[in-house]
Amino acid sequence: MLGRATVSLAPSCHGGAPWHGWGRLACADGTRAFVKASSSAHQTIADCYRDEARIVDGLPPEVPAPRLLWIADDGDWVVLCFDDVPQLPSSPFLRSQQAAYGAATLSWLRTRLEGA
Repeated sequence: MLGRATVSLAPSCHGGAPWHGWGRLACADGTRAFVKASSSAHQTIADCYRDEARIVDGLPPEVPAPRLLWIADDGDWVVLCFDDVPQLPSSPFLRSQQAAYGAATLSWLRTRLEGA
């Protein structure tokens, strides 16, 4: 599905519910991807995934967000595949980096909205 051999599925993301799931794919060439899926048996979640795919796919390339690689939607299951973002261990140093990253993103959005 990624155009390369997938060598493992690492369900390393915590949380979840029986009607949806997610995990990280490791490919033979060293690339990784994040995949999440939901059944339309829980329509609200499936619709949120569809909305997420539409919104993320429409973001300009300079927005610091994982890129949507593909979506599969057969009307029952919705599956999204994104660029992988490594999970960060919890530490005050990394949390401060994340706060700075979030502030920079909000600043970028503010300049775009004020110019609109």
